[in-house]
Amino acid sequence: MTGVSGILVALAAAAGLAFFYLSQSTHVAAIGYQITGLQAQLSELRAEQQQLTLQIGQARSPAVITRHAQTYMHLTELPPDAVTFAQRSIKQP
Repeated sequence: MTGVSGILVALAAAAGLAFFYLSQSTHVAAIGYQITGLQAQLSELRAEQQQLTLQIGQARSPAVITRHAQTYMHLTELPPDAVTFAQRSIKQP
């Protein structure tokens, strides 16, 4: 009986080790898929960030600001003679 019980203990230990190995490799594979998914998400967010940076740069350009002011706010440029500057006083102490 000792030989049979020894074999059963060895089989149980081998089955336990096999189960542990399979659970660990499944866990590693799942983590690998998560890493891949997060890397893809990071790439998408970086591309979106670059696109938004480009849009900000375009929106800040004087030509775009002028066009928006004229189109949406109905502003017009003043004629050059509409603005006068105060003259400096020449008084010397």
